[in-house]
Amino acid sequence: MILTNWANYPKIDCNVDCCLDLISIYDTVVYCNSLITRGNGRSYSDAAFNQNKTVILQKMNGILDFYEEKGIITAEAGITLEEILKVTVPKHWIIPVLPGTAKVTLGGAVASDIHGKNHHKKGCISNFIKEFSIITSDNVPLVVNPNDMTFEGLFDATCGGMGLTGIIVCVTLQLERIETSYISQTTIKTCSLEETLHSLKESNKEEMSVAWINMGSKKHLGSAIIYTGHYAKPEELHNVTDSCSYTPSRKLNIPFTPAKSLVSYPTIKVFDYLYYKHHKPNTKCVPLDKFFFPLDGIKNWNRLYGSAGIQQYQFVIPESEADILPALFRYLCIEERAISPLAVMKLCGEHSGRKGSLSFPIKGISLAMDFPCTPHLMNVLNHVDELLLDHGGRIYLAKDGGIMERSTFMQMYKEQFEEFMETKLHYDPHCRYTSLLSQRLMGF
Repeated sequence: MILTNWANYPKIDCNVDCCLDLISIYDTVVYCNSLITRGNGRSYSDAAFNQNKTVILQKMNGILDFYEEKGIITAEAGITLEEILKVTVPKHWIIPVLPGTAKVTLGGAVASDIHGKNHHKKGCISNFIKEFSIITSDNVPLVVNPNDMTFEGLFDATCGGMGLTGIIVCVTLQLERIETSYISQTTIKTCSLEETLHSLKESNKEEMSVAWINMGSKKHLGSAIIYTGHYAKPEELHNVTDSCSYTPSRKLNIPFTPAKSLVSYPTIKVFDYLYYKHHKPNTKCVPLDKFFFPLDGIKNWNRLYGSAGIQQYQFVIPESEADILPALFRYLCIEERAISPLAVMKLCGEHSGRKGSLSFPIKGISLAMDFPCTPHLMNVLNHVDELLLDHGGRIYLAKDGGIMERSTFMQMYKEQFEEFMETKLHYDPHCRYTSLLSQRLMGF
């Protein structure tokens, strides 16, 4: 079966099993010496491909328990965050850490240790996991929590471990209490990269912050539309009949994939000009799906990038190394004409500190960009990799679609990887859980 991901790159012929329950997982694992798990196919990387066996868990998508009084939910790994929010938000509970799409599965969220617009305040999703059940290579389900040393290292290695420690079956999360399902959003407009960095730094006192970066203007390169926000109080809402519900809107659909990308240097420059000009500084309340998941409102938006697909690229650098950003923007946008209409900058807080975790964020500044896939882009981003290496940066594994080289990964994640492998080999001594990503970057 030909599988791809949200980037529509790569496209890989894989032997697939769709598991419906624990028994079918056991049957798959016992007869298989090489496999990986796949959720909803929303990753941009090659982390959920294994040509020998890819185990799809989309049908294992039930809520097993929801303790409404305490806001504790247990759900199967194949459920999407959107499906959880539809149940919990009307009860005034929300997942404390949300990525840029609600379409990822809970298991994928744990395996990628997702972060969001509030990382500088709340960290990653792993901070809110009470326990999870995982099937390691001996085909026995283990219940693992962050405080129990019975399965030493397994919690840390699984959170951000890209599915390489075993099959996550179900997860128990501590939810966050909210009064409304709206965000009180403040829009800030900046005129330069220097002003953008200053305004973002000033916004770290806000509960949530994110910046759309204007890469299409040479004159105002790095200018931005910054959004900050917090969960709105009932008294902040006006003319709202249902203050706590979750009904995400789907207004547009891209019905087909064009042969060539509609996202090009000229069209991005026009888009960036119009987007930047349209937005004015203001404060207003918006539904949470419009704040957290704006692109989810456009069904199949990834098709705009054409049949060659998308190359997503996300890095983080320490705050002390922010001085390299002007040169980086000049290299990408002016020298190489590699610009992204969806360039997003965020503040990251401290790393989780978990030993052996391949979790991405470190304290600093993160930048995510989407490019149409071209052969030349690979060389451009490899050069950026080298620049990041010299300045303590790292690449997000869930966004690396084949650009990063093994030597680069080993330098970026050296200490964490050594500790990760100690744990992996303890619970998976024959490296049964393996993927195209692990084969490319880690050697198994």
